[in-house]
Amino acid sequence: MNIKLVDSILTIIDSLTPEERELLESRIQLNQQNKNSQKIIDKVQDNSFTKSQGKPFEPPLDEYIKITRDERIAQQDELINSYFASKNNK
Repeated sequence: MNIKLVDSILTIIDSLTPEERELLESRIQLNQQNKNSQKIIDKVQDNSFTKSQGKPFEPPLDEYIKITRDERIAQQDELINSYFASKNNK
């Protein structure tokens, strides 16, 4: 363990202004949140890989995105058409 380094860091922290200390604390908190988020992402990826037994996603992800986007656009078009059809019938 590098005790001198820890002591130096403590000295630096003690010399910070309240605003600088607040900024440091917010950066530390953000860093911790990013680490926690990455742990969650890694866990989800591990679970997905385990469930798929290492098989690739079918259909490929970019194709799946295109399919779902096209389905969503079709649903929106249907809603818009039915809305204006009901307006025209009044």
